[in-house]
Amino acid sequence: MRGLAVTLLACVGMGAAAAGAGWSIEASALPRPPRADLAAADALVVLDQHRVVDSSLRIDSGPVLHAQCRRGWFFEGDRLRRGSLLTPTRGVPVFDTGAHQVISQRATAELNLAGCPPVLSATIGRLLQNAASIRGERAWLGRPVLALRFRDKRALLTLYVTPKRFVPVGVALQGIHVSGSSRIRFPR
Repeated sequence: MRGLAVTLLACVGMGAAAAGAGWSIEASALPRPPRADLAAADALVVLDQHRVVDSSLRIDSGPVLHAQCRRGWFFEGDRLRRGSLLTPTRGVPVFDTGAHQVISQRATAELNLAGCPPVLSATIGRLLQNAASIRGERAWLGRPVLALRFRDKRALLTLYVTPKRFVPVGVALQGIHVSGSSRIRFPR
């Protein structure tokens, strides 16, 4: 029995030593990610934690629209489907299932500007995977914020987050065909 305990203790000790050595080599060899990358990752986590977003958005110098985006199960015709439903105070509701469906660029812009969590997270994830440049800088949006700018060939998406907890508070989009800005908040 004592021999089994010594063997197990030696195995656990060697495993811990190997894990510690691997972690220390990784920590010393890999550079620390830029603050903007960490802020973007934290903002995506915050977005994924919320099901409802209230927003005030303006597209192409049009009137300010107040909208609410909900994530959940909704009826589409006679079928129950999971997705995001954007309901503006004026205008047509926009439903996105997250599947590879074809919706207009304006509808996609509305969903992103409204801060719909699955849509905005997917857009930011797509930009990061396609090696979009990301830059973080201080800005003012009625209060001090951190502006995370994601630029690719087609658009510039700016996500405004609080400096400490990286909670999204606004979105700006400058695309080839659509541009706009918004303020978002997460109701409790």
